[in-house]
Amino acid sequence: MIFDYERSAIIARKQPCPPKFCWYNALKALRHRSLDLPASTKYVEGWVKTNHGIAIEHGWLELEDGTILDPTFVAAGWEIALELGTERGTYQQHEYFPGIRYSREELKGVRLNKLPHVHDTHGFFGCDSPEYQQAMFDAQQ
Repeated sequence: MIFDYERSAIIARKQPCPPKFCWYNALKALRHRSLDLPASTKYVEGWVKTNHGIAIEHGWLELEDGTILDPTFVAAGWEIALELGTERGTYQQHEYFPGIRYSREELKGVRLNKLPHVHDTHGFFGCDSPEYQQAMFDAQQ
């Protein structure tokens, strides 16, 4: 998996991406017509291991070739840069562990305030999804 900083930054510039709203930011980007994302782009709910070794539930977009678009972490880097008085945030490499991938069609009618979707479809923390549980386990190792 390759993280595309530049394309993630384009998304973050075209729409507000508040920190701690990763699922909202990703799904809103997927639905944003002016971003011209390929029809095969997936909305992903899974886990990410930060550069500090902490595993957290997270949401992002994934292109068909596995490229990751994550406007939330890019926008958070900019916020940190503003606080520090620097020009631009630096992206810290995170390790992504996809749990469940959803197409645009699968998310029709899903409200942004009902995310992460896996909690509605597979129980709290995706406890009824072996794939989601495996992603959580892998991220915590």
